[in-house]
Amino acid sequence: MQAYQRYKVSEFLRDRHPYVPPKQMPLLDPEQVAVAYNERCVPKLADLLVYEKLSSEKRRDALHTLNELASHQETKEIMIQNNIVQSAINLMADNSEEVRAEAACLCGSLLFLDVGRAEFNSNLGNYKILQAVIFDKFLTVRECAGWLIYRFSLHKEGVEMLYNSLTITKIVDAFNTYSGPSRIEDNYKFILFLLEAFVNCTMYDFAIQHTLQHGFLKAFNIILRDRNEYYSTSLSPGIFEQILEYVLSVLKNITLVKEGKKEALEEGLIYTLSWYLDSKVEKERLYSSSFMMSVGNILEAKKQISEYSFNMRFEILEVIFFDK
Repeated sequence: MQAYQRYKVSEFLRDRHPYVPPKQMPLLDPEQVAVAYNERCVPKLADLLVYEKLSSEKRRDALHTLNELASHQETKEIMIQNNIVQSAINLMADNSEEVRAEAACLCGSLLFLDVGRAEFNSNLGNYKILQAVIFDKFLTVRECAGWLIYRFSLHKEGVEMLYNSLTITKIVDAFNTYSGPSRIEDNYKFILFLLEAFVNCTMYDFAIQHTLQHGFLKAFNIILRDRNEYYSTSLSPGIFEQILEYVLSVLKNITLVKEGKKEALEEGLIYTLSWYLDSKVEKERLYSSSFMMSVGNILEAKKQISEYSFNMRFEILEVIFFDK
């Protein structure tokens, strides 16, 4: 019987440290971001966005983290260098509505920089994704897409990109679709973002051309007249006044071009805006007065202003207040 235990003694490293991890076990978990910090944080999150096997929940969380980090310009530049703009655009077509919403917000943040807009414009297919997401069936996704478009419109270069890609006409169609009396209550945030974008876009004559002859001014006329008070009753006073201010501002800009004057004349907006000339809100008086000054260059508009709008208005007031 052996009364002792034998040990294998060796000076070789393979014998002294024989443990080797199994080959089937990955040395690095692609979903692990706990070690991603400082300079490694953004590249690791960028890798997660393009990792095919990542769940929608973790992809959403990665986008949310990037949105929180996008408050600094330096971080935005690092994100753009890691191709996050294109990754976010691709994720705007994801099956998960939460991923689409977070991706649209992130893309809007990065579009504030010139390099971000250049990256977006490098692929014409990106505009098709953008044009589709503004008609998304989920409200939160549309709101994020509206904010993205607003950020796009903050620079003339961005407006030119929207114009060249025919995206402005799609935005007009979206406004006409979701600004109706039956939808405005739920979609008011989305509509406000679009109106802010239109205020910026209509600062340029070339962009105004894509807003005309698409029912845009007709939709404005419906909002301004507010027959049966659908808008004023379904929205809070502050929101309704904000919408009116933006609508009047856009009309002021559109009527600076000849084609805009003619369409405003055809839609009967002279009579509608005459009711805002003595509004209690200063900007409503200012923008409606500017509108009248712009359309007054057309002879037919002068006739409406002098013979129809004001005369008919005073006659209506006399009937209402003095015949009782």
